[in-house]
Amino acid sequence: MKKFIKTLCIVIVALIIVASAAAILFTSVAIEAINTEINATPVPATIYQLNEEAHLPSQKVIIGTPAPAVINAYMHVPEGIEVIEIPLTIYNSDDNETYVAASSFKLYKNNVLCEDYIYGENWFMGQTVGSGRVFQGYLYYQVPVSTGDSVLELEYTYDYHGSKVIFKIN
Repeated sequence: MKKFIKTLCIVIVALIIVASAAAILFTSVAIEAINTEINATPVPATIYQLNEEAHLPSQKVIIGTPAPAVINAYMHVPEGIEVIEIPLTIYNSDDNETYVAASSFKLYKNNVLCEDYIYGENWFMGQTVGSGRVFQGYLYYQVPVSTGDSVLELEYTYDYHGSKVIFKIN
């Protein structure tokens, strides 16, 4: 009986050692994969101009000319901020429906992120667009008023891999 217990203890210790080694190996492989992903060189975003068609893998996107937006009478806009609306047209060229979210768009003025304005007259949170169908809507942003030259860029992340396009607005 003593010999059996001794053998059983040796087997259990050996299993613990093998399991620990496997866990360490798995952890090091996972960390290496994460570091590779973090250090991967991002693919540069393609840049488009206003009213230029961005042909993406499953959709065609057109950004129109921004205009001052009608302000919701019940919502205060801080001094020095203007609200603009940007027309958006998306053609779904995929065989499946696609979801377009307002949160996939970010507006930058002189490389500073502008805040969304969710109280616009035609604001959308997200929309499912059927295969071969078209979505038209508006994006609304609070933009600092400035004199002189300024650069507006609308960034659109169009898939789950983080692929982006940038629309130069001026």
